[in-house]
Amino acid sequence: MKNESLRIALAYVGVIVGAGLSSGQDILQYFLSFGRIGLIGVVVLGILNMIFGKNYIDIRLLLSS
Repeated sequence: MKNESLRIALAYVGVIVGAGLSSGQDILQYFLSFGRIGLIGVVVLGILNMIFGKNYIDIRLLLSS
């Protein structure tokens, strides 16, 4: 089960982040160009990404069982 969870997590990160955004540097530079409010935007984006990712995986696991 732990190996399967890790595979799913890594696949999700690969799809969301992708090869072009592997460092996340361009997203960070974009948001930080707005100053402190941009840093808050990075944090909010990360939290939303985790929430929607978890919901997607939960729904997928529910439908496959």
